[in-house]
Amino acid sequence: MRVVIDPQVCKKYGLSIGEFLYIMVVGNHIDLQEAANSLEQRGLGSPDKFNGSLYPFGIQPTQAACDIFDQIVLESDSSTSDEEEYLSLEKKMIDIYPHGKKEGRYDWVEGPLLVARRLRIFEKKYGKYPEEDIITATQRYVDTKMGLPEMRVLKYFIFKERENAAGDLEGSSDLYTTLETMNQKQLFDDSAWMMELRE
Repeated sequence: MRVVIDPQVCKKYGLSIGEFLYIMVVGNHIDLQEAANSLEQRGLGSPDKFNGSLYPFGIQPTQAACDIFDQIVLESDSSTSDEEEYLSLEKKMIDIYPHGKKEGRYDWVEGPLLVARRLRIFEKKYGKYPEEDIITATQRYVDTKMGLPEMRVLKYFIFKERENAAGDLEGSSDLYTTLETMNQKQLFDDSAWMMELRE
């Protein structure tokens, strides 16, 4: 079974993502307790820190489990752009970024294909942006953050997931933030230009 879920289509038919997934689970006779136990046994799930109050069946998916989930979604979606596009963009971003190690410990840029893979996941999480915009955003980020301790290595510039105080995985993306800042500035500039035309 191959399923692609569009939140807007769910909304059109009056279902939330959760309701849709519940119907899918029940309709396919999936035993969630068995699945949770299996994840824990395989090291892809860990006991809920809050005694089962946050996660169904008391099992929290690990980061490795979430990474596998992301990869399955990507490889199952034929609408995702061709791999060559990501590899081309990866090379251009690597050329912009510094090389060597950050603070003598972390590689600014890691091995081949890693950036391309993270770009694919970024597109699924945040939507598709023109290649030119991503390159411009990367250059602006490096120009403004170079030498500052908060500048992230390339893979975490694209996006980073971490566990918050409640034990949930939350994501952040300096690439997305930079792209949105660029878009807002463009909207402001366009608005100002229109105002000038009216004067």
